[in-house]
Amino acid sequence: MFRYILFFLVVTLLSGCITSGEYLALKNDVNQLKRDYYSHDRDLAVIKREFNTVRDTSKQSVGRESFDAIRESQQETNSQLLSFSKELQTLQGKFDEYRFDIEKSFRQNSSEFDSIRARLDKIEKEMTDLKATVTSLRGAVSQGSTKRASAGEESKKGEVSKKSSPDELYKTSYGYLKKGEYKKARKGFSDFLKRYKNNALSDNSQFWLGETYYSEKDYENAIIEYQKLIKSYPKSPKVPSAMLKQAESFKNIGDRKSAGVVLQLLIEKYPRTPE
Repeated sequence: MFRYILFFLVVTLLSGCITSGEYLALKNDVNQLKRDYYSHDRDLAVIKREFNTVRDTSKQSVGRESFDAIRESQQETNSQLLSFSKELQTLQGKFDEYRFDIEKSFRQNSSEFDSIRARLDKIEKEMTDLKATVTSLRGAVSQGSTKRASAGEESKKGEVSKKSSPDELYKTSYGYLKKGEYKKARKGFSDFLKRYKNNALSDNSQFWLGETYYSEKDYENAIIEYQKLIKSYPKSPKVPSAMLKQAESFKNIGDRKSAGVVLQLLIEKYPRTPE
């Protein structure tokens, strides 16, 4: 609901008809987006600290005399790194949503928009670098010993490429979405879902697939794609947003009754969400 209200406030502002009260409401919404951004920044910092701890532990394990102890430590470290990798993917999805909202809503305010975009670019690069390091370290840990690490270098590089391919496909598709190239974005997200149906970013991809239709005002197909998210990924944090957009789509095709039903269900199931 927040983004819905924000959109109309921005439209009103650009039309030159905004009142002082509406202006204050808009500023409050801007501040909320900033708070979301800083919260996102803090989450990334926490993951970095935890990752450094695991990395140090993995380095220490190589010097132990007991092979069983080394193997056990490596398994534990690899499990933790896998957990961090999943956390980063989830964080990437949240980051993409924040960025999409900010760039769509505040493009007209060039000075503030450029400043926010620069900071978002910085965070995105840090996440990309950290994910690459996590993947690389997981490859090194799985080698079993430093003696085999050099011989397995090519294999490790292959693992990095394989592990990063879902991220690359997602990022490319999302890039098309941001540029308004909806058909290319749709194809990319569709390919992602065919290849990586159970990936941590699959629910995000399904949501953005619906957004490609919604942005083209193809509300019937948007409703279908949002429903796929609701049905296939019921625990996804994007379900409330999908339900809101689904209700808006029903409203836009003149089916206010269905829109009302979806909104009522949204309120009942997710009473504490921003939507």
